[in-house]
Amino acid sequence: MNVMFPMYFRLTTPKTHRRTFSGVLEFTAEEECCYLPGWMMRHLILEEGDTVILTNVLLPKATEITIRPYETRFTQLSNPKAVLEETLKHYACLSKGDTIALQYNGEVFEFDILETQPEQAVGIIDADVRMNFSEPRDYKEFMEKMAKKAASAAPTKKEVKKKSIIPEEMVDLSKKFPGKGYRISGKVVDEEEVKEVEKRKLQKEVKYDPRQSRLNYFAQEMPAESKAFAGKGSTLETLSKGLGNAK
Repeated sequence: MNVMFPMYFRLTTPKTHRRTFSGVLEFTAEEECCYLPGWMMRHLILEEGDTVILTNVLLPKATEITIRPYETRFTQLSNPKAVLEETLKHYACLSKGDTIALQYNGEVFEFDILETQPEQAVGIIDADVRMNFSEPRDYKEFMEKMAKKAASAAPTKKEVKKKSIIPEEMVDLSKKFPGKGYRISGKVVDEEEVKEVEKRKLQKEVKYDPRQSRLNYFAQEMPAESKAFAGKGSTLETLSKGLGNAK
């Protein structure tokens, strides 16, 4: 038997005439039997016990592939390209029209192989491959869903108006701390007594006037009958005569 390496096989189903390509994991199955992954059986529309024809083939190394994710949420991963490249290391070959699956963080993501270069079936073992992403299958539905979600989360005009109004009790500072005052003894503070205290504070209020460089007492006024610097004035000559007379 003439076997070509690396070992690639073309799988064809007589019932549906669908085909794909695969490598070999190990030769441990019973004679005239082979075990295929679930995603490959779904792609070939096979059930357990169906007939499949295997043909050894030689495939060129891939240079470029175009992949379309089933779900847009795969593109929301932190680095989807790196995740896919790491997963493809477990595949030996790809062919145009295939649907492959990968597991990541306990979830299964499926992809369509839209294009392969230089041929419709290529090997990816030790190949330097340029990978392209196509728009996901559910992209339009995903964007419509996100738009509806954003619209439902946005506040309505009525809600915005309610949030923008400041409560009246916050505007009126006199209502900021409503209630009565109490002394340490437990007695209620009389309102008239509070007003008297406020009045005393006003009488002690002092304001500095920088233009006149003096202190102005607005709450207290000097009595009308009092005069500043009251008394008689004397010159130095008069003052010296007065002192001489005193001798």
